Amino acid sequence: SQRSDVMNTVMTISKKELVDAIAKVKDIVPSKTTMPVLQSVLVENGYLIANDTESSASVKLDVQNEAPFIIPSRAFQLLNAYPDELIEISVDDKQIQFKSGRVKNTFAVLDPEQFVRPNIVKENLTKTISIPAETFIESCQRVSFAISDENSNKVMTALCLKASGGYLNYVGLDGHMVAWDRIKEQDGDFELLIPKKIITQLRKFDYKGDIEIAYNAQGVLFYKNDYQVTSRLIEGKFFDVSKMKQEGRLYTIINKDIFAEALNRIVICMSKEEKKPVILRFDGDELHLGMKTTMSDASETVSMITDIEEPFEIGFNPNLLLKMLKSFDCDEVRLNLISPKAPMMIENTETDYLALLLPVNYSGVANNG
Repeated sequence: SQRSDVMNTVMTISKKELVDAIAKVKDIVPSKTTMPVLQSVLVENGYLIANDTESSASVKLDVQNEAPFIIPSRAFQLLNAYPDELIEISVDDKQIQFKSGRVKNTFAVLDPEQFVRPNIVKENLTKTISIPAETFIESCQRVSFAISDENSNKVMTALCLKASGGYLNYVGLDGHMVAWDRIKEQDGDFELLIPKKIITQLRKFDYKGDIEIAYNAQGVLFYKNDYQVTSRLIEGKFFDVSKMKQEGRLYTIINKDIFAEALNRIVICMSKEEKKPVILRFDGDELHLGMKTTMSDASETVSMITDIEEPFEIGFNPNLLLKMLKSFDCDEVRLNLISPKAPMMIENTETDYLALLLPVNYSGVANNG
């Protein structure tokens, strides 16, 4: 108890504000790093900051801190379990203490001077644009399923944000599929390759008003209402997706939910070990879905809204196709078909959002249902 007398109180803050701020930045905190201090968060000049040297997130607090200090990652979960009261944070040269009512915990103190500050700062970024937050976050989220988590080709782990010809394009691809959204009325001409993990951070912005995006050739900063995220950009040239968009020889329109529900039942029948394609057979106004595995034989028939001009059969990875259908938030989708060896294009009938999926080779014919 004597020790706390010489401890210096650096901040008194409500539990809710502190826990909310940590939740906004903690996904940036690296699980592995050569610099253990970065597995914590820094509080400095009224900001709570996480940094992994490639990207950072910082949120402004309503209270000022007397001196910079570090909250160790081991305290994150603990603070969440604190009573909903004020938390008093004190430090000396050996310990940091969190105290709320009768609850008190101490951890070894970390030196704030060793924390690496974010190297992408607004003053160094040359260009700025503003985008309505809701549209921006929704479009980033919509295409994110198609972006690779890991790939030797770094470009495939990026969200491509490209302004061109009066549109802002959002593109994700991984070699098997492409997701492409675009919104009209965007001035400027640029291409930013943003790491996929940043999309998780962008979802933490509030949806009202505009997000400000500042960038240069190396980095990008997203800013809104005292919360900001920075990231180094991925280097390289993105693929020209406009060349992939081809009008199909055949097309049909189908209810998206009915198609997805039938496909989901087929996926449920498939064991995780067996990687079998789902065979789609289009005939008149009917779509037959079929999959044979060693353990099951699943088939369904659903009605389409428009007839197809001639019978057509194609096979897909059912999980990828289901993931793709779930990214559409419309009632009906248009299926664009070229050949059993060419990608199928799925289009939103109300907006410019579309997705492409490469087919898989298969032997045998789908069930008639």
